[in-house]
Amino acid sequence: MQPPTTPSRPGDRATFLMVTPGGDGQMKGHLTRVLDLAQSLVARGHRVLVFTEAAIPAEVEASGAELVPVGDYRGIMDRMAAARETLPAWMRVSLLLRRAYWFACYRRAVLGSAEDYCHQLEPLLRREQVDCVVYDYFAFGAGYAAERLGIPAISTGNLGSVIDADGLPVLLRTAPPGRLARRVPRLTHALVEAFLPLRRTRAKLGLPPRAEKHAELFQTMGSSELHLAMVPENILAGVPRRGEQLYAGTIAFDGATAENAATFGPIAPGTVLVSTTSVGQDGGLMRRVLKALDPTGMPVLATTAGARDVPDNLGPHIRTEAFLPHEQVFPHVAALVTHGGWGAVGRALRHGVPMLIIPLFADQPLNAELLEKQGLAYQLSLREATPEAIRERVQALLKDQVLHARVQKLSEELKAMRKNSVAIDTLERLALETRGRRQAQAA
Repeated sequence: MQPPTTPSRPGDRATFLMVTPGGDGQMKGHLTRVLDLAQSLVARGHRVLVFTEAAIPAEVEASGAELVPVGDYRGIMDRMAAARETLPAWMRVSLLLRRAYWFACYRRAVLGSAEDYCHQLEPLLRREQVDCVVYDYFAFGAGYAAERLGIPAISTGNLGSVIDADGLPVLLRTAPPGRLARRVPRLTHALVEAFLPLRRTRAKLGLPPRAEKHAELFQTMGSSELHLAMVPENILAGVPRRGEQLYAGTIAFDGATAENAATFGPIAPGTVLVSTTSVGQDGGLMRRVLKALDPTGMPVLATTAGARDVPDNLGPHIRTEAFLPHEQVFPHVAALVTHGGWGAVGRALRHGVPMLIIPLFADQPLNAELLEKQGLAYQLSLREATPEAIRERVQALLKDQVLHARVQKLSEELKAMRKNSVAIDTLERLALETRGRRQAQAA
């Protein structure tokens, strides 16, 4: 953990609250994003609190932040898990009934979670005299308590969370239903608001209606004050976007703690890193990739934490590990084969590592599409990813010097962007302005 510096003036120490929906499985990337910001703010001497229902004290401690109790708050994932246990037996016989049940449960989970965020966070903000709230875009409604108290509420997210000129997440640019939704943005906003009427939640909490008539879900995902997208802006070239968004490059924090950052040993030159997913739903991708690369004899290092199906009897040139601190490993590998989650993708870009992306779900097809379009990666669909196709694409990727040069150039830009710390400067300015107003009112 990097020791905190001393602020230039005693009054320059601000208090930030980071809000993220979790840290296990598919929510790990959400946690890592806010802890990356937390680590940078702590390094400047600020106090950072983290509000999350996940049991991840070691990761929070590694960032230098403080984990605060969540009380009886229950997040969306916890609420959906509880709903799974109460699915009526008579609904199990019909796919249509099950889907209707899950839609109803998700609606209640989002609306209930958003309101509970406000009730849980407002006393915390008052008690700890928080100067700025930074919340993950999936923490729907986390900014409401800050808005009620006049505290800046800044959202943060990945590539898919960027809001386009029609007020829709860029995530909707890939899947067929999303592409259809983009053609009729007004109808999309109306339908989303009808399904998840968060405007009612705002009104119930005494907050004024927004000027924009877009769906409240999308307006809370991307804060109207500022949305901090942890992506390089040039990847979005040609995509019309709304204002009030800052593109902050990629993250460096990888969750490594004293326990899991043990020495990982030497990495052979030319090693290909394979990292599919941390959620245990890789559709057999890890097995497919390792079986494809086994006959090549090339050195392979695979992180298997989320893969449930890892083949046996692989050659000695293939090494598997449950966990490796990617921030320490990426500088030593020649290429990456990945499912395309933004955590791994962003880290590869920052270290100048060429990628083959085989997307599975969520924002991964979007990441693969935009990166391939910019000439920064190769992609294969899961259907196309036969052992022969994987071998051919990896071998071509290792030889593609034009792509290597392009990725290396972006890597240098991202490292310079992180050194300049525009995102941290902005958060610091907003927080210290709030602190200054509070001190002036007290005087």
